[in-house]
Amino acid sequence: MSTARKIETAVSAQPGDPAALATPGATSVLPREWRRASWPVRISATCLLLFYALAIASPFFAPYDPTTQYRTLPNCPPMPLHINAPSDWAHGFFYSHPMRIVDAVERAYTADTSRKLYVRVLHRGHLFTTDGLETPYFALGSDGLGRDLLSRIVYGSRISMSIWLVGVIISFSLGIVVGSISGYVGGPTDNLIMRWSEIEMSLPSFYFLLAASVRSRPYVEAARALGAPMRRILIRHVVPSVIGYSVVAATLSIPGFILGESALSLLGLGIQEPAASWGNLLAQAEDVQVLMHSPWILIPGFFIFVTVMSFNFLGDHLRDRLDPGSAI
Repeated sequence: MSTARKIETAVSAQPGDPAALATPGATSVLPREWRRASWPVRISATCLLLFYALAIASPFFAPYDPTTQYRTLPNCPPMPLHINAPSDWAHGFFYSHPMRIVDAVERAYTADTSRKLYVRVLHRGHLFTTDGLETPYFALGSDGLGRDLLSRIVYGSRISMSIWLVGVIISFSLGIVVGSISGYVGGPTDNLIMRWSEIEMSLPSFYFLLAASVRSRPYVEAARALGAPMRRILIRHVVPSVIGYSVVAATLSIPGFILGESALSLLGLGIQEPAASWGNLLAQAEDVQVLMHSPWILIPGFFIFVTVMSFNFLGDHLRDRLDPGSAI
């Protein structure tokens, strides 16, 4: 390695710099960060991991097909679960009583206590389900078409937990590349790109301001004085320096994408039936009469709330940890 490159590498390894977290030993940082994280951050990370597990393994966690309709059980309330007597464990550890509708207008139900509906765990490739499909077990109730709400929430997580990927990947990748070039080069190039971004409004000015601030840092000036080409400076110094802060900005923008999809789906402009997302599952809540008789249809809103708050807590934690004034 040449002397200039050794000096350049030594200068670029500044303590507390976000690029230092991208070293081969960064994996050892994760357990330490978990211990240092506050309990809201730990709960947020756990909830997000759980929701992504639901999205990845939806067929396993959902007891039924999300499109299967039980027309005789519309807006059925959640069914209580009971522990079976040891003598009946051959049929299953848990059971519930089938529901039957007693007032079709008011959607009033009563449990048929003369019958048992056995709920089996790890049965037919599901976490839990019933023996047959004729009489379902609704853990969280059903929607207006008699579809299992839990199954639709689980399958809806696939869209609601991944819809932000498109927006964040586009803004993150373009923002980092173009923002780094604009902020480092400056002059007419910076003015041209800034005017273009103002027209497009797709590249947040945050990335340009961030890269411009990095341009004057000592290790960037040292690399320039040593004769390093612009491409090397951008790849080795500018981009690694802004990547940590950009991850924070991208994390904090995720709730906006999730809420946007939910709002559009709620208005009927987003994900359309029969596909499920947490937003279009709330569409029934627009009817006040249905909401009064079936308050459980608001349960998807709880998942949206927890997801948005979890990303906010996680983004705030990343921002505090990457703050230069914070102790590493």
